[in-house]
Amino acid sequence: MKFLTDVGVGKKVQSFLKQEHQDVKCIRDINPSMDDYDILEIAVKERRIVITDFFSASFNCIKYLFICCSIAFADIIFFLEI
Repeated sequence: MKFLTDVGVGKKVQSFLKQEHQDVKCIRDINPSMDDYDILEIAVKERRIVITDFFSASFNCIKYLFICCSIAFADIIFFLEI
């Protein structure tokens, strides 16, 4: 599977996914201050599942998708690191 991890997701999660031979891109490595909409755009274009710990920003992105209909679809996993 292809994942895109947000900056708030711990490196342990990224390491685990990579150990499991998953295709992982990390926003932390691309641009840690990237806008949520740009993150979602990457996820849709590259057909990646977004893993994030920041619920409100991701919710706003989802709302944006439905209002503007400019991006087709993206899966989002909300991750709480305990």
